[in-house]
Amino acid sequence: MSRRGERRHSALQVEIDGRLGPDGYVIDFSVLKKAVRSACKALDERTLIPLHCDGILVQRLPAPPQLQGAVQVSHTPLRQAAEPAPPPASTASTAAGVPHIALTLADGSVFVLPEADCRLLPLSNVSVEELSVYLAEQVAAQLPLQQLLARGVKCIKVGVQETPNQKATFIVGLQALADSRAQAGAAEPQ
Repeated sequence: MSRRGERRHSALQVEIDGRLGPDGYVIDFSVLKKAVRSACKALDERTLIPLHCDGILVQRLPAPPQLQGAVQVSHTPLRQAAEPAPPPASTASTAAGVPHIALTLADGSVFVLPEADCRLLPLSNVSVEELSVYLAEQVAAQLPLQQLLARGVKCIKVGVQETPNQKATFIVGLQALADSRAQAGAAEPQ
């Protein structure tokens, strides 16, 4: 159960559907782990912002604006306990020149966040359903498809679980993905 103010974390599950090769495995897990870690690292500890949400206007700003009534959120690393507290400083002076993202919601609320703390995603919503599709595509894009197809791997399943009873899984068919890459002329990852 999530309490107000807690960080939201999701569990990720990746499955490979294929046959056991003569060397005793379906896929080299080091290759799969590298792809999964890379996809997850890009999202970890960031505010995920859907770029295609009808209810959110997303704007990049060269510096934080001074908006009356806006909520400005910024991240400051924790100080060591032995360090004295720094003197108070205004948000504008400490964040001047740092690119920000302004989110304007349908009700007129405005949230301004440092761009480095955000991940702008080509999604309409940050749901487990959309995240499972996004992460499956990110993982698959980093895998050597021709090698996996030659080993008999048919698909990759990526599931994102928000709570024990709320999970979405997306299945990427590798042959269809390879055909799509061939048509687009995309290079194969090494």
